[in-house]
Amino acid sequence: MEKKFTVIPPNQTNVTKEEGRKGIRVAAYCRVSTDREEQQGSFANQIAYYTDYINEKEEYIFAGDPPVDLVLKNLEYIRKNLDSKTELILILGSEIPTQKALEGYEGMVEKHIIMNRYVREFIQKFNNISLLELTDLIQSDDDYNECINHFSRRVYNDFAKKIIHIVNNKLGKEYLQFKTL
Repeated sequence: MEKKFTVIPPNQTNVTKEEGRKGIRVAAYCRVSTDREEQQGSFANQIAYYTDYINEKEEYIFAGDPPVDLVLKNLEYIRKNLDSKTELILILGSEIPTQKALEGYEGMVEKHIIMNRYVREFIQKFNNISLLELTDLIQSDDDYNECINHFSRRVYNDFAKKIIHIVNNKLGKEYLQFKTL
C-alpha cells in the first residue's frame, strides 16, 4: 500500500508583537520514553538542541509552550474524530512537587495545575472521556525517579491497574486482567 502525504505550505505571515518581524512560529515536542541510562540526559539535550536550532534560523520564531486553548481545541478535534463508542483516556500530569528535577522540567507542577484544571472542565461536556490523574498515584518523593514526569515502578504498576479498571468498567466486564511478572 502506497502512503500518501499532503504537504501544507507554512503561513509565513505570522508576526510577533515583541519582535515585529515575520516568520514561522515553531515549537518542538521533546520527550524521553524510557528510564534507560543512555537516555538520562536525552530530554535536556533535546531541549537544548531544538532551542538552539529554532533560534539560529532567521525565518523561525519560537512559539513556546502550547497555549491551553490550543490543547483543548486539539482534544476536541481528537474526540470528535474518534468513533463515539471509543473511550478516550487522558492522563493528567502530577501536581505534587518533587525535589528531583532534570534540566528542562522546571515549573512543571505549575504547568500541570493550570492545564489539568482546564482539562477537567473540558471533559465535563463528554461522556466518553476518562481521566487518569497521576497526582492520585504519588505517595512520596520516592515515587519520582529523576523528575516530575518519570516515576517509580510502583507508580507505573498502579497506572496500569487504573487503565485496566477504566477499560473493564466501560466494557461492563472483566476483559483485561493485571498480571504481575
